Formats: sequence, structure tokens, C-alpha cells
Amino acid sequence: MHRLLSLFVTLLLALPTMVSCEDVNNAIDPTNPPKLDVERSTVQISGTGGKCSLFYTVENGIKGVLPTYKCDVDWIEDVVITNSLISFTVAESNVAEVRYGRLTLSYEGAVSSRSIIVEQSEMEPNFFTIAVENVTYNSCKVTYTPKDDNVFYIANIIDKEYFISSGVSTAEAFVDAEMQNYISIAESYGRTLEELIPAANLGGMGTIVRTFGGMQPGGTYVVYCYGIEVSGNDYTMTIPIHYDLVTLPMPTLYDVDFITDISVNASCLATIAVAPKDWDGYYYIQIAPSTSLYYVEQGTAPEDYIVKGMSTAFYKKARSYMSQGHSADMFLSTMCYKGTNHISVQLEKGLNYMVAVFAVESEDGAVPVMRSMPDLFYCSTR
Repeated sequence: MHRLLSLFVTLLLALPTMVSCEDVNNAIDPTNPPKLDVERSTVQISGTGGKCSLFYTVENGIKGVLPTYKCDVDWIEDVVITNSLISFTVAESNVAEVRYGRLTLSYEGAVSSRSIIVEQSEMEPNFFTIAVENVTYNSCKVTYTPKDDNVFYIANIIDKEYFISSGVSTAEAFVDAEMQNYISIAESYGRTLEELIPAANLGGMGTIVRTFGGMQPGGTYVVYCYGIEVSGNDYTMTIPIHYDLVTLPMPTLYDVDFITDISVNASCLATIAVAPKDWDGYYYIQIAPSTSLYYVEQGTAPEDYIVKGMSTAFYKKARSYMSQGHSADMFLSTMCYKGTNHISVQLEKGLNYMVAVFAVESEDGAVPVMRSMPDLFYCSTR
């Protein structure tokens, strides 16, 4: 989100000290005027600021006379010039973008002055404190605390997969995408962005506590906040994004077994008979060919990433279905099974297949989730 630049300036060259101290008569020779030079013309420093020093030289200078300076910004402070060194302090940044300042060195009688450009990266992300607690397999509580209670800011959470699927890779692009989405929502209700944010509890001032639910078990989420000024539908990020990551655990899995019988005819039509043992809830069936990433060789226990992959695939299917306005109960009764069932599935010839059966459940109408380790069964069309 931001660049980490050195707090210190590396001295690349130890330039000669001033020779002007030995000038005769302490006067300027018009035919050979003083010449001022500095070690380097640019300084880069991080948003936390710090002390910087640069060597300079004066040829044909006047004994006892030091360069003078002018500075065009107030965040370059405590400028001190000695016989061969200029030192200064760069204050901690308070803006959400790179900023530039200019120090101009002059010397009496010199034909030209010298400029030092100070480039400071954006404010370091230490304005907000983010505390995540009460993490369950589908929810968490987040407390956002700013250093200044008078700053308005956005406080939210997003699935990490968003950054992979969207291609968004910079803080500026993320904020623009989020604000444009909010503007679209606001306009659909005849409101402005300025009105929507507090009304939808998307941001505010002071300490904000939010509880997020309906999250993907085992998913990784980005908890984030950033300062913003909003007027109508216009917005400006005032404090860079602060974030933390939280990975949800998988739900506790019940011990559920299934009795399954699979037969395949000459046309590769599979008939799968499933009967749960000691489970009167819903269950789901996933079929994976041997070419699938989720295929587990017969006699091998599935690794954690495969179980998580099955859980994620089921969760996303249920979430997509419910996003169309359907309830969790409707999804379960339409896409899942209860009791003993016989299912016919057309398979592709010449492959081995794995049939995974696992219990599923919805908690208080939330998106259904996997609730038992998958039982694995096999068949072949070879």
C-alpha cells in the first residue's frame, strides 16, 4: 500500500571541505566568484520522517561566511548549516500521497544557487488500530479506533479473493472501485454517497464496532479502514488504507457416515444410492472426475486443502443461489438431499470418478455450510 524508503541518507561521496576559509582579504574575486555545490540534489524518506544530512562545498568562498537557505514547505524543519554539512528534519507525513519540498541553498556572490528536493512517501499506516475478536466459522467482530475522533472514515471488510478476481492492485484503485459501487447503490435509492455512508453504517467518526456475519468458513478476509472526505458524490481519501487479515476456521464437523452404492451401465449412466446413518438433516453430493484437482485417489485420506476446496465450492454455490433472492431452506430443499435417495448422473467415458457425500446445514437462515467430513466413494467408466 505504501513504499518503505530509508530513514537515512547514504553518503555516497565524501566531498572536500571548504577551501574558502583561506581566501585573501576575505573578499570576493569578481573574476573567480564562489561556486556552491551539494552532495546530491534529491532526498527520499519514508512517511515516518526523520533526520537527513548532506555535504556541500564552496569554492572561492569568503572566510567565515556560510550558505543561507529558503524552504517552500513547513514540514522540513530544524535546518542547520555548518562548515560543510546541511542537516534538517522531515516531519511525519499527515497526507495520503507522496509529497515534495524544496530547500534552496544560496551563497553570497555565487552565480547560482542549489536546490535539494525532498520526496516523502505517504503517511505510514499507524493512524488506526484494528482489533478483530469473537471469530467463528462465519462471523467476527471488529473494532476500529482512530487517533483522532474527528476524522471521518470508512470501516469495512472484504473477501481477499476480491483482489484476485478483480485485478485491483493499488489502494487508489480499490477506493475508487468501492466509492463508485456505493454511488451506484446510493443513486438507486435517490440518495448521494454522503447520505448513504452513515445510513448504511459503512463509516463514521470515533471508535466504530462492527459485527460481520454470513462469511465463508475457512475464508480469508481483509479488514480495512481509511480516512475520507465526502461531499455529495465527490470524495477524497485523506488517510491511507489500514488493514489486517483474518482467516476464519472451518466449522466443527459432525461424525456422519453414509451408505452408498454406485452402478454404471454401458451408456455411462451412473445410479447413486445414498442413505445417511444417524443424520436426519440435509446432505450434498459432489462428483469429481480423476482429472479434477479435488480428486482423491482411492484409499487415500483427503488433505485439508481438498476438504476446504469442497467446502468453498459448496458455500459459493449456495451463496450465489441465495443472492438471487432465494432462502437457505429453498436452496437446501432444491439442491441437497434428505433421507435415502437414488440419483442418476451421466458420466464421461474413460474416466475414474470420486463421489463425495457430506452433511450440510444452515444456521438461522444463513448460507448453508459443510458440517461433516466428506465420505468418498468411487466408480469408473473405463
